[in-house]
Amino acid sequence: TNYSLITSTKPGVVIEDSELVASVASPYMDGLKGYGFTARRLNIHNVVDTALIYGDNTTIEKSWLHGNLHYDNDPIWGGRPSHDDNIQVQGGTNIRLTGNTIEGAYNTGLMVTQDYSITSNLRFTGNWADGGGCTVNISEKGKGPIQGLVVSDNRFGHNTRVADCPVIAPTTTPMTAERNVYDDTGLAIRIRKG
Repeated sequence: TNYSLITSTKPGVVIEDSELVASVASPYMDGLKGYGFTARRLNIHNVVDTALIYGDNTTIEKSWLHGNLHYDNDPIWGGRPSHDDNIQVQGGTNIRLTGNTIEGAYNTGLMVTQDYSITSNLRFTGNWADGGGCTVNISEKGKGPIQGLVVSDNRFGHNTRVADCPVIAPTTTPMTAERNVYDDTGLAIRIRKG
């Protein structure tokens, strides 16, 4: 089980203008976890997952999520490599991720799953994002299409472990994806379907 620097599950909590950093590197420590909160202008680093969301009405905006810890032999994963993400969404509706700088995770910048519950009405907009196998990875996890997914107006880097993979999503999940470009060229990104 991973611990977190802050866990919040009370509706309406605002966390802002703060740095969340583990003083000692540990495979057991994440940054911010929960749901129902608004996180604004945070600097989260030196943890495995910088943010993990598993419920409704959650916003992360104008934050810098970076410097994830990655372990080749992670005890949480039975000695396999860490699955470190900048943001992992395990479930919930009305989730807003906007205006963030997202970099430095080995697994993904944004990992959307339905491990905890159905995920819907998720907006990933106006971010600068880079890194990971694919930077944005959408997975239905056998719970059906993710409804109300918007990935628009983002700028992406090229530093993905899978070549040319800023976004990957199932063909069965409808996604509004507009004006997503590579930061260095301004050219439209490729969205992989799989």
